[in-house]
Amino acid sequence: MRKRMLVAGAAAVVFAAAGAGCSDDDETSAGSAADTTDLATADLALSWQDAVTLAQDSFDGELASIELDEGHEGLVYTIELVSADEEYETVIGADDDERVIAEETERIDDDDRAEKAAETVAVDDVAELDEAMRTALAEYDGQVVEWKLEGTSRGPQYQFDIRADGDTEDVEVSVDAISGDLIGRHD
Repeated sequence: MRKRMLVAGAAAVVFAAAGAGCSDDDETSAGSAADTTDLATADLALSWQDAVTLAQDSFDGELASIELDEGHEGLVYTIELVSADEEYETVIGADDDERVIAEETERIDDDDRAEKAAETVAVDDVAELDEAMRTALAEYDGQVVEWKLEGTSRGPQYQFDIRADGDTEDVEVSVDAISGDLIGRHD
C-alpha cells in the first residue's frame, strides 16, 4: 500500500506530461491534423487487451475504461480499473511492450461506489475493436485520432474521435460495445 501511495504522489506530474486529459485545443500534445496517427491503421506493439492485463497485474480491479490517444509520450493507453474501495489509473505506452509511464490509486467515495461498480466492462463480452471501428468509420469517414472503451450506465460503449481530411475538429461516433451497433454521432 505504501508503494502505491508513493507512486501516486509522483504520478500526477507524469500524467500531465503523458498527455492524459489533454484538451482538443492543445495541438502541441495531441498533434496537428497533419501529423496525428490514424489509429485505425496503426501497428501497435501492445494490444489493448494486453495493456489491460498489464494494468491488472499491478491492481486487482475491473476495467472501467481504456483510451488510446497520442500524447507527449507517443501513443498511450490510459486505463482505469476499479475495485470495491479504490480506483486505479495508469498510462502505458502502446508503442512499447509493457512500458508503464504513470500510475495512481485513490479511494472511492462511499457515494460513488455503486456507480463505479455498475459501470465496469466485461472485456470478454465486448465486440471486436476493429468491427466497432468499421461501424464508426461507415458513419463518419476520416482518421481515428482517439478511441475509448468505457462502461456507462447504459452499458459499455466504444467512442471514436474521427477527423476528416483537412478538418481541425473531431467528430465523436459512439458504438455499442456489446452488439457493435451504431449509437450515434456527435458533431
